[in-house]
Amino acid sequence: MTETRNERTDYIRSIESICTIMNELNSHDLGCLGNRQLLEVQDATLGAISNPEDFPPLSAAIVPGDEVAIALDANLPDSRRVLSAVIGELKEAGAGAIIVVVGNEMIEAEMERLRDQLSPEVKVLPHHTRQRSSFRYLGPDVHGNPVYLNRWLVDADLVIPIVTRRVDAFGSGRPGDLTGVFPTFADADARRRHHTLKNQPETEQGQESVDLDNDPEAMTGTAEEPAWLLGVQLILMVTPNNQGRIAEVFCGSIEAARKNTLASSEAALCDFVLATIEGESSQQTWLNVARAAEAASYHTKPGGTIVIWSDLGELLEPVEPTSTTDIPGNSSDEMSDEEDFPAWDETPVPFERLNTLCEDYQVILRSRLHADSVEKSGLGCLETANELQRLAMALPKRGMLRAAQFQAT
Repeated sequence: MTETRNERTDYIRSIESICTIMNELNSHDLGCLGNRQLLEVQDATLGAISNPEDFPPLSAAIVPGDEVAIALDANLPDSRRVLSAVIGELKEAGAGAIIVVVGNEMIEAEMERLRDQLSPEVKVLPHHTRQRSSFRYLGPDVHGNPVYLNRWLVDADLVIPIVTRRVDAFGSGRPGDLTGVFPTFADADARRRHHTLKNQPETEQGQESVDLDNDPEAMTGTAEEPAWLLGVQLILMVTPNNQGRIAEVFCGSIEAARKNTLASSEAALCDFVLATIEGESSQQTWLNVARAAEAASYHTKPGGTIVIWSDLGELLEPVEPTSTTDIPGNSSDEMSDEEDFPAWDETPVPFERLNTLCEDYQVILRSRLHADSVEKSGLGCLETANELQRLAMALPKRGMLRAAQFQAT
């Protein structure tokens, strides 16, 4: 289902309408992203990489001719302007080949738009998860499992992750990798293990927590360990505002990034929470619906109601394993004696996450999909602001969480 410009405008207006309704109902603002918006994104990006926190300027890290790989978060707001500024600085510093590796959440149409707007010599490559020759072995993780990462990242002279700064909605007990490297750019088997482990209760995860307060430079046993093994030293983080636009650009070391995490609101739990998905049309995905619902659940009483207000128009079908001939730069005989990683269809992942939430909450979705399609996924369905108003008025304590997809991993 393709979104038109008029549909996009209508969606933005619908959010304005429901925000007015929720404010009139004295709803609690549960967000912490704020309204600030950067108008000069490229200037702010250049300023950040020229003066990183706890690290020399990016240009000082480049040796002329270095191959540079950018590990790009597929959900980054306004990624094209951020990338243009970084790539321009890399070229000015004398970098050789520049490769942008994109997480596999990004749809092909968006990737094509990136290719069209960046310099022709910059390669924009999707991350694939199956063919072993697409990876390099780094070592074992804390559970003794092998860590393989995208070979374009491992083989580069310098790796720069560009990530969305997300709210740590669930506290320090379930931190994600601030660099966005693992498991985003890992193999299918590692991604499956990570998904399974994340869904286990914390007491069953079999991993001791790392005391970062007493050892802020610790890497072993942390979520950032694979990035550290990769040699990542510098991170560019983009903070969204509550309309899904860019509020701030930060650059610094892993340790500095840890000090700049966003804390979630500590407001009392609500009976009803409205969570909106905002930003560019590429943000309207099932995985972001799951993220938004999880973020809202942190603020909702058990048995309460969560409404996800989205412009989702994506009907999902199981994904066929990618042919190895579709992966740029892979020769048919390279490492042909090694078996590829087992295929893992990630299509059900957001539905599994949503179904888990539906055990404790009533989760309702507003989208562009037909009601039958939504209900088949196990969610309730509403379509209009009036329906939302009637539902919210029936519950005593209400809250609103804007750009909720950025408030869970």
